[in-house]
Amino acid sequence: MTSYTNSFPDKNISMHSTWKQQPIKAAMTVNAWQAMLHHCRSDMPNEACGVLTCSHSSEMINQRQNGILSVDQIYPISNTAEHANQNFRFDPNDWITILYRIQKNRQSLVGIYHSHPSTNPLPSLADLEGMQYVPAVSYWIVSFPHLEQPDVQPYWYNRKTFTPLMLAKIGV
Repeated sequence: MTSYTNSFPDKNISMHSTWKQQPIKAAMTVNAWQAMLHHCRSDMPNEACGVLTCSHSSEMINQRQNGILSVDQIYPISNTAEHANQNFRFDPNDWITILYRIQKNRQSLVGIYHSHPSTNPLPSLADLEGMQYVPAVSYWIVSFPHLEQPDVQPYWYNRKTFTPLMLAKIGV
């Protein structure tokens, strides 16, 4: 398996989770799903990366109360890794700009996504090492065993392990 050296540009930037307990399912709007897949395809053969957010609409809050992690927008981030076809690194300027945009739009940062252009959507040891400074958050891997039929697997990361989440629905 390819090694991944995922890292965030500034380990002092805090990502916090307000989830009291781990979600059991993940859901994404059609627009966010299509945007994520488009971004991952367009960056091939390199890995794409970005963040996932959720608005504070009543529907999203209701889903959260039912243990469903909801995503309604994605923010692509430029991959500045030296070997971008094997790993990813968030561009520091993109990362800061997007964090401010998320705050300005009153959204919650609920996850990170990246692609595995030619391997399965399974977290590697380097994925785990790259997440060591991040608290509980969803972590989505988009894999392309066939270009037109991606394999997407959301996980819940909780400082030590990745737990697969059931992909509840693409809609909302």
